[in-house]
Amino acid sequence: MQLSWKGVLLSPMIVPAICAVPLAALTTERPLLGFLFLFIAGCVVAYGVFVFAFLPVVWLASRFVRMTAVRFATLGGLTGAVFVIPLTWMEWTSSGTDSGPPEQTFAQFAASWFSDPGTALDLVYPVAGIITAAACWRLSAARPNAGAPEARG
Repeated sequence: MQLSWKGVLLSPMIVPAICAVPLAALTTERPLLGFLFLFIAGCVVAYGVFVFAFLPVVWLASRFVRMTAVRFATLGGLTGAVFVIPLTWMEWTSSGTDSGPPEQTFAQFAASWFSDPGTALDLVYPVAGIITAAACWRLSAARPNAGAPEARG
């Protein structure tokens, strides 16, 4: 399966658009300006992860196994899950008193961090990876009669 430019360019926009609509409508006085700000910020993150993390992983995996939609989406979810690690690391480095040095090891902090129900929002990243990968797969899928001349009757 070859990726199309349409899939690569459009699929990272889907999750930022989905997330920006309710956040902008509920939290700002100017919803359009809020949407644009949140959408652009989300696209910066989404395109960065997509281009510099997901596409290299897909390229490497495609050298060893045949890519299917399920494998493609699974790689998207795993890439999104890996994205949580640097965010947790940043939280840990500022977890000490007055944002100072941490008082516990990273493993202890991560165990307590992921067991807290308030951090369920970290599940957004793997789900966003799955949605983006599935959209890229779908947008890149070859159409049955693409490029075929129409039958003349």
